Amino acid sequence: MPFSLSVLLHPGTEECALLEVKEILNIKGKMGQAFITFPCSRKEEIIKYLAHAQLPKRILLSLGFFAKAEDVHLPEFSWENIFSSGNSYGLELEHLHDAELRQSLAQKIGKELVTAVQKNCGYTPKFTFKKPDVLFILHHTGKEFVLGIDLSGEMQKRGYRIFTHHASFTGDLGYFLVRKSEFALGEKLLVGWVKDGTLAIEAALFANALPVHKEPFACQKFPLFKDFSFEIKSLQKQSEVKVFSFDVSLQNITAARKNAKLAGAYELIDFQKYSLEELDVKYGEAAFERIIFHLTVKDEPKLNELYYQMKYILKQNGTVLLITRKQLDLPVPEGFALISVEELIRGESVQKVWVMRKGQS
Repeated sequence: MPFSLSVLLHPGTEECALLEVKEILNIKGKMGQAFITFPCSRKEEIIKYLAHAQLPKRILLSLGFFAKAEDVHLPEFSWENIFSSGNSYGLELEHLHDAELRQSLAQKIGKELVTAVQKNCGYTPKFTFKKPDVLFILHHTGKEFVLGIDLSGEMQKRGYRIFTHHASFTGDLGYFLVRKSEFALGEKLLVGWVKDGTLAIEAALFANALPVHKEPFACQKFPLFKDFSFEIKSLQKQSEVKVFSFDVSLQNITAARKNAKLAGAYELIDFQKYSLEELDVKYGEAAFERIIFHLTVKDEPKLNELYYQMKYILKQNGTVLLITRKQLDLPVPEGFALISVEELIRGESVQKVWVMRKGQS
């Protein structure tokens, strides 16, 4: 049965999300503003993507894209695959701030849905705000409206992030930064000032093709998946890839280790309590292809030492990704070339992401 999925994303991660779909399912998708969409004809493919995708905020069974609010409507659909007798429904309208428009769209979609389910399933679904069995999402990207049925629940918030750090990232952004560093399978990666471990954990899950999300998924309540086996496996068998990380704070290392254990990645990450000045001795010359450092304000006075260590432990043509506050204007060290500098918006805070390559100037 042919389906189309719509994947809601953090703005700026769309190209990376298309690459991720290609890697997991070998399917080409299309890019919109803060979302991608792609065809998915088999239930096994849907579950595989739900389990392994690291970038989505939500994954929707697509019901259409609309340029204007007045065009929004429910399409013809096999509602018996979604609704069974007694299933409730809910509706979330995202990034729609006009109260009158919100009310109008909610009433329109609700009325069309009740009529369609009565016709296809023979009962009247009840609306609820609290834990609906079927959740509809109408997401406004700023350019168009994306309508779909939630298959996954919220995905950017990882279940393993129990011991958190105020300067860390949600899982989706952690994974995005790992890929932004150009980290690829088979390479050695060092994550510096590891905080709560999110960046290192996301890298280890990716490098070892491990599932990121465990059931239950929202779609398991749908008749479409009745009697379907939700067996979650690694994408492929391969040799173990270890990610390296350090922090000067024992409290951070302890928190990161606990989170890694919850994520099933404890044995895949080498957590060490090192100071920045120890890296050349502990790791040796040209030890890594990729390095990631997340600099907070207290780390900025160490910039000269950081540049020395980068130059020493990074291989020729390797890359370093630096995360800094927006106001910091980093000089490019000798022997490195600036590949890109971009702003990363997280709620009300904005940070800069710098990527530099060794061996070019």
